[in-house]
Amino acid sequence: MASRSAKSPYELVVDADGSPLAEKLLAVARLASLAVTVRPGATCASTYCGLPMPELICSGGLKVRGTSAIMRRLAQSGCSLAPLTGDSFIQEGQVDMWMEWVTLEIDHAGRDVNVDQVCGVLEAHLSSRSYLVGDRLSLADVSAVFSLGGLVADAAALRSRFPMTCRWLQACKDDVAAGASGAGAKGRGGGAPRRRRTPGCAPPPF
Repeated sequence: MASRSAKSPYELVVDADGSPLAEKLLAVARLASLAVTVRPGATCASTYCGLPMPELICSGGLKVRGTSAIMRRLAQSGCSLAPLTGDSFIQEGQVDMWMEWVTLEIDHAGRDVNVDQVCGVLEAHLSSRSYLVGDRLSLADVSAVFSLGGLVADAAALRSRFPMTCRWLQACKDDVAAGASGAGAKGRGGGAPRRRRTPGCAPPPF
């Protein structure tokens, strides 16, 4: 097996480079300061219900399958200044809960997702915080933003009804655009001021 470049120890097998799923995984790689290449023209497997099953091929031949599993692998392998998986065991569990919620409530529904219902859950949770878990960007935010972002056709119409959700969407997009610096020691984004919180005191409202 041919050796991969030292700068790209990870190769991603996903249906379409530039798809929301591919962009979600590549965003995590950027935040974790990891070089990941996308295999050209590749087609990934899918689950019985039709969800794509991306694959990450690591140096040494190790393969990791599944969106959430790949996101965790990249986050844990990277060198971001702040952990994308959470600052404590409790926060790690909350991140996992939100990622599962995104899969079940947004990804499974696809274009049939009830955007108002999803935004209602997010609006209630984000009314007193800037990010889904803790006080900085995490995998929970990245997963939700990329899955939901492509389904929001009219952001202006949502802004009047879900202002905190729209602020959070923009703040997370800014963090991701800033790359690894966006996941640094200080969170980003406007809106409600950040509060020092006891880990785990605010479980997801679903």
